[in-house]
Amino acid sequence: MEAGDPAAGATACLEVGYASKSVLGRIRLRQADGESVGDEASVLRGAALFRYAPPAGDALLVLDATSRVFRVYRCAGGELEAVAVLGSEESSDESASATEQNVDARFSPRGTFVATFARVREQQRDCGTRVRIYRAAVGEPVLTLSSSLSSTRAATAVQWTADEALMFHAAGPEIRAYVGTELARGYVARLRVPGLQSFAVAPCAVPAANIGISSDGSPPPTHYLAAFSAQSTQSTPARLLVFSYPGSFTATVSGASTAFPGVGHHNASLEPLVSRSLFRVQDAEFYWSPRITPGATTPVLLVKTSTDDDPSGKSYYGESRVHYLSLVADAPETAMPDGPIHDVAWAPNGREFIIVHGYAPARATLYHARGAATFEFGTGSRNRVCWSPHGRFLALAGFGNLPGPVQIWDRNKKRVLGEFQAECTTAWAWSPCSRYFMTAVTHPRMKVDNGLRVFGYDGRCVFERRFHPDWLYQVEWRPVPENTYPDRPASPRVLQALRERERGSHGNGEAGNAERGAYIPPHLRAGRGSVPGVAADEGVMAAAPAFRLHEHEAPRKVEPSHTLTKSQLKNRKRKEREARKRSTASDAPST
Repeated sequence: MEAGDPAAGATACLEVGYASKSVLGRIRLRQADGESVGDEASVLRGAALFRYAPPAGDALLVLDATSRVFRVYRCAGGELEAVAVLGSEESSDESASATEQNVDARFSPRGTFVATFARVREQQRDCGTRVRIYRAAVGEPVLTLSSSLSSTRAATAVQWTADEALMFHAAGPEIRAYVGTELARGYVARLRVPGLQSFAVAPCAVPAANIGISSDGSPPPTHYLAAFSAQSTQSTPARLLVFSYPGSFTATVSGASTAFPGVGHHNASLEPLVSRSLFRVQDAEFYWSPRITPGATTPVLLVKTSTDDDPSGKSYYGESRVHYLSLVADAPETAMPDGPIHDVAWAPNGREFIIVHGYAPARATLYHARGAATFEFGTGSRNRVCWSPHGRFLALAGFGNLPGPVQIWDRNKKRVLGEFQAECTTAWAWSPCSRYFMTAVTHPRMKVDNGLRVFGYDGRCVFERRFHPDWLYQVEWRPVPENTYPDRPASPRVLQALRERERGSHGNGEAGNAERGAYIPPHLRAGRGSVPGVAADEGVMAAAPAFRLHEHEAPRKVEPSHTLTKSQLKNRKRKEREARKRSTASDAPST
C-alpha cells in the first residue's frame, strides 16, 4: 500500500490478538516504506481463550488453559496489567471442578459486566450450564444463573440491550428481565413462552416519542425480543414470536424499580406482536436490523429457519428458509428467496441486507430494509457475506466445504475491487478501519496448516503468519471506539490498477476467452492428437465442447417487481372482501 493511500497512517493502531497452543500474542500492523509490516510480540502464556472488552478494547478476558479460571487484564500500551480473577483459583482442585468447567465468557455491550459459562456434569452426563455475572472492573460476583441450553448455545441464554439498561435471561420456558444497574435484586418481569428454544433481543430500542407516546411522563423505551418455540408434536407447529418490553412482560411482586420506570406495570398484553406458525423447522437464527432506518418506527427482523431433513432430496444439508418479519401492523407479506439459505447479513447502517442463497453456484442478492431486492451480485462459488464496519466494502466468500474464493466489492460503485483465495478458512473478520480483511485457519476445525493472513481491500496479501507445528486457537481484531477511523473510499491507485486490468481483459478479447474456455483433453489438443475429418490446426476449436458445467450470471440491477406472491394475493383478496362487507354494513339503513 502506497503512502498516498488514504489508509496510510491509519493502521498504526491496528492490532490483531491471537491465542495459540503455546502463547497469547499480538500483531500490530504499521506502515513502513509504503508496505504493511506486522510487529509481533508474545503477551501471555497458557491461554485457551480470550475476549476484548467493547467498545475500546481496553480490557482483556483470558481463560487459563491449566486452571480453567478467567482473568481480567487491563491493556496498558503493550503490557497487560492484572485486574481481577473471576472465581476462586483454589476451587479448581476441589470436587466442584469435577462437575463444572468454564467453557466460554462474554463481555456486556459496554464492557461493564462479564458473563462466564460453565458446563455442569454429574455422573458423566451434561446437566446444563451455569452462568455467573461479574463486574469486570473489580471481579465482584453479582449474580449466578442456570440455563438448560447446551454449552455450545449457552452464550445466547443471557443477553443485554445495547445500553445495558436491561438484561434478559432464558430460564426454562421463561424469559426473565433484569434491570442493568440492579442485577443483584433479581428479575423484575417475566414472559412465559412454552417450548422456548432460543431468543434474541433487538440491539436498538425505540424511544417512546417514536411510537406516539408523550415523553413528559418519562415512559421507558420499548425493547423488542424474538423467540422461537420448537415443534412439540407432529400436529403442533413451531412458532416465531415477537414481543415487546415492558408491554408483553408480567412484572413480579418486587418489579417496581426507581432505576427503570415503567417496569412495575402488571397490565401486560401477553399476545405477541407477531406470530408465525411453521412446520418442518428444527432451529432458528435471528438477524435484527442494527439500526432503525429513517422514516421507520420499529426495527426489522430476519429469521433463518432450518431442518436436518430435506423431503425433496435436493440437499444433503437439509432445508433452510429465510423469513422477513415486520413489526408494523397490517404490513403486507414480503417474499424472500427460496432454496437453501447460506448466509444473511445486515449492513451496519441497517438500511439494507444481503442474502446468499440457492444451489451452487449460489446467488447473492442485496435487499432494501423494506424487503425489496435492488441488486444481484451474480452467481459464484460462495456461501458467506461479511460487511466492513463502515458498510462501504463487503466480502463474498466460499468457506467451509468450498475452496475459499473471496471477492471484495465496493457497495457504492457495485464493482469488484479485488479477489484472492483463502483455502480452509475457519475464521474471518474486517479490520476496524475497513481497509483489511483477515482470514485464519484455526484448531480444532483444522489441525494442519494453522495460520492467519491479512489482505487489503484490493486483494493483496499484506501479512501472513504460519503456526506450524503449533496450533492456532483463536484470532481477533482489537476493537476501537466508534468513529475512530473515517469512512474512506478506495484509493486512486487501486482504482487505476482496476481500470488497467479491465482494459487488459478487453484487449485480449477472444484469445483470453479461449484460454479460459472449457477443458480440452490432452489427446485432442493441437499438436497432440487429431480429430477425424478436421485439419490439425482446427483441432482445438473442433474438440471444444459446446457447453459448460456452470454458466455464471453477471451482476445486474434488479428492477422493481409488482408481481404478488400467492399469499400476498390471497391476503389482498381477503382484505378487499372485508372492506366490502364493512361498506355494505355502513350503507344499510338502521331500524
